[in-house]
Amino acid sequence: MNNTIKKTIAVLITFIVLASAFFGYDSLFGFVSNNGIGREALAAALGALFVVLATGIQLNHQQHMEIERHKKQKTYENRLNCYTDLLKTKSVFKDKIITSEKVEIVSSQQLLARLVCEQEETFSALKTFTGIIKSIGDDHETNGKKKLSATEMEELTGAYERLASMLMLDLKDGFNNLSKTEKITIKDIRDHNIKASSLGSDAATTQNFGSNADTEAKRNTSKVSFKNVEYTKKLYVYKVMKNYVETEGSKTFSDLQKTYKEEKLSEIDGLNLHEAKQNFNGGNPFWLKVDQALEKKNKSKEDSWERYWIEDDMLLNFSDGTKIALRNGQNTKSVEVFQKWCEKNGIPSK
Repeated sequence: MNNTIKKTIAVLITFIVLASAFFGYDSLFGFVSNNGIGREALAAALGALFVVLATGIQLNHQQHMEIERHKKQKTYENRLNCYTDLLKTKSVFKDKIITSEKVEIVSSQQLLARLVCEQEETFSALKTFTGIIKSIGDDHETNGKKKLSATEMEELTGAYERLASMLMLDLKDGFNNLSKTEKITIKDIRDHNIKASSLGSDAATTQNFGSNADTEAKRNTSKVSFKNVEYTKKLYVYKVMKNYVETEGSKTFSDLQKTYKEEKLSEIDGLNLHEAKQNFNGGNPFWLKVDQALEKKNKSKEDSWERYWIEDDMLLNFSDGTKIALRNGQNTKSVEVFQKWCEKNGIPSK
């Protein structure tokens, strides 16, 4: 018997007793003589009955409230422990090595967190988080284990930071106290149109290479979705091109170059040709042959040169043996140019 039925029965019983006392008051006292203490004793007995009944109902309600409070407290503690244990799994990557066993540890802990979460938004955030971790792990699945690049560590750290922000809202029941605008933002996160700046951004910074993007574009830390996983802009471009190279194995770098000659770019509807020329053929284009990127590095006087990803595990290899290094920096305008170019050339970018 659930608590609602119990409360209903208690109210009905109380009503019946009070109704009986009201309508039967005169007849009940009619059986008692006016002389002596009979009436006083009966009145005292009825008064005691009502006090006991009212006290019993109150105690029952207090007991029920205490049980519910205790249950909520235990539930909260379980959620806190599960969420804390999940976030602590970040420590397994401190050696910058990813393995299938580590991915399984994170996945298992995430399932426990999903079991205790009470908010739809949290459930979606946990699911997205696991997708990112598995995506990073899938890249190294054939090797059993592999050292994570600096970019992948940045991606992993960002995923943990965004998840922590969502879990904090869940523990504070923050989803129910958000403004209308904030709720729309949360919905965007759930629909893979995340704006990390609203809930804590990752460590990535958007740099302006080959484009005269304005200050707002530089500050924009919104994510871009590819295959239902959210990435920073620079990682998004890298993932799309990596997928292109791996799925179009027969394509050579020369084949790719033909698609962004100036006359080809001018054929793309709605494309800002100036931005396109800057990003494809400017001083710091989307990508360079590895020897060109290394030449730039050698000529640079910067202490820490990170304009292009020149690490061996980040290079993209074409069937003709050409290796290219992608630019380590994108902004809103460069991504828009890139997406229009992908759409024109049938390159999956969603």
